[in-house]
Amino acid sequence: MKCSVLLLFLACACTSVPTLAADWPDAEKALGAYHPFVYVAEEPENYGGLCVRLINADAQGVKGTADLVTALKAAQGDLKIHELHVMHFPERKFDDMSFVSAVPDLRLLSLGGSNFERKEIGKLSALEKLTQLYISGDGWDQAALEALGTVKTVRGLRAQCLRADWKHFPTLPNLEELDLGNSDFNSAGVQSLQGCSKLSRLHLYQTKIDDEGFLALAKIESLTFIGVTPPGKDGATVSAEAVETFRKLRPDIQLKIVRPKTPHPPGAPKQPRRPAGGGSLAQR
Repeated sequence: MKCSVLLLFLACACTSVPTLAADWPDAEKALGAYHPFVYVAEEPENYGGLCVRLINADAQGVKGTADLVTALKAAQGDLKIHELHVMHFPERKFDDMSFVSAVPDLRLLSLGGSNFERKEIGKLSALEKLTQLYISGDGWDQAALEALGTVKTVRGLRAQCLRADWKHFPTLPNLEELDLGNSDFNSAGVQSLQGCSKLSRLHLYQTKIDDEGFLALAKIESLTFIGVTPPGKDGATVSAEAVETFRKLRPDIQLKIVRPKTPHPPGAPKQPRRPAGGGSLAQR
């Protein structure tokens, strides 16, 4: 009996099981040049993979891109990278999004505030598991927005502080939640949103949409929630009359006219905390 128990113990000990604690320092070492924070993603959709923040993501030119690809591949063992947050300062950038080939299991990519060539966003279409995307900044012209439109797997898009040519905003077939807070989104983009057949939640705080565009949103049958700046408050562009008319047109839609602290798509990161048992900074 004792022999059987011992054999069972040895068999379990030799079984190949991901060792979470061991993967953190290995990944941080591989990505050391980019000043990373590495931890285990805890959100249900991303659970079981690594969440990586790159504080110094400067990858310019062929060599810079190749070095980043090598580092990302070396950072992944039993645990693959499911979330990647790329942070930039103005003097740092990456001009080639080919590095995404190193993270085929990516579910969430945050490029908010990043300095990159906008048309390169189209290379994200190779990420078949990508569902959450965060972008911001200016330079989103027709070509860049057309490239964004090829990323058809995205279900949650945070496009806060975006400056774009809105009449060319893409229709994303799987989009469920869109946060346009503090962008210059206007009524020219409403027609594109009307083509998003799965769009359920829409955040329009501090945007430039007018009464006509706001009322046109009532035609989006899939909508269940809209957040908008309260009429009469600083930054408001929708009148109280339009809000009341909308309520009559679509009583089934929840209108929130008190801005929440952090409106965002499902699975967006919360404040960092340390995971139980120590380790690197953990988000959520």
